[in-house]
Amino acid sequence: MPSFPGTVFSAANRSAGQTIASAHMNAVQDELNAITDGYINGTARLNSSGSTLASLDVNGNSTLASSITFGSIPYVLPSSGGSTGQVLTCVSTSGSTMGLEWRAIVASAPPVVKVTHNANQGLASTSFQGLDWNTEVYDSTGMHSTATNSSRITFVDSTGVYHIGVQVTFSTFTANAMNRVGIWVNDSSRAAEIGYLQEQNADIPQPYCVSADIRVASTADFITVRVRSNASTGAVLAESTGVPLGFWAHRVST
Repeated sequence: MPSFPGTVFSAANRSAGQTIASAHMNAVQDELNAITDGYINGTARLNSSGSTLASLDVNGNSTLASSITFGSIPYVLPSSGGSTGQVLTCVSTSGSTMGLEWRAIVASAPPVVKVTHNANQGLASTSFQGLDWNTEVYDSTGMHSTATNSSRITFVDSTGVYHIGVQVTFSTFTANAMNRVGIWVNDSSRAAEIGYLQEQNADIPQPYCVSADIRVASTADFITVRVRSNASTGAVLAESTGVPLGFWAHRVST
């Protein structure tokens, strides 16, 4: 069986009146057989810079050079193999050339924030009042500011599903006063709310905790805490009293 040609086939020219001998036809036939065998059985070379393939199906192992070009961008491949769990990562650029290395997957921490307040906040009776938060326990992506709109947690970093919650403590309220604590989205709708009557013994702090899961659709969305009581006087206890006070948001899913 003739092998796939390694050089360009050159048939002998025939002039008018000359005969074509069987050897000439045999040479052409051998060339055709070699080419057919090469493409059908996978021994044909693809060594021309002008080669164009509609599709390429590689059934066996293939060896690539130290770099490969996708479109017009060359990628330099790693000089050694990777380990289990690693991914091929672009780690450097030089002009238009991209350097690739095997690297471990580094999971980014989800956005989380928790804030509190270091002093009591007086409440106006019978109306909802927003609470301010002047102390950040943690804030991974800048979702809260103590200088601007300190009442808000804003989802500036990413959308997704967030677990949100608040805990506050009422004190110095009139017995049997109705107290309510709610988490509001964009100051227009409630995400969660709790309310019940103040106990008879008004000198016992009354803690309230409410939480919910919400889907955040825009990085401009924000949440606030609003508190209401129909008592004549009152305050929300601060962290310094020993009773936890906090407002938080943790992303749990994208």
